[in-house]
Amino acid sequence: VTMDDVIRVASLCLNHRLRKDPLDPIDNGAKVFLALRKIVNPEEAAEEERRKKAEEAAAAENGDSKRAGM
Repeated sequence: VTMDDVIRVASLCLNHRLRKDPLDPIDNGAKVFLALRKIVNPEEAAEEERRKKAEEAAAAENGDSKRAGM
């Protein structure tokens, strides 16, 4: 059994424990997967978070420049 196996199965097993409302549209399995990945490989998770923030900042900057040009 590898850590990847544990992470994959944990998201399936713990998904129902987070659900408060059965009609909740948020995928709690993804929340479990991301939390476990932060624990198992914090450097990779931090790098991905930095990359996402940079992409969001660039998208916001592009949106501002498009509005200014109008």
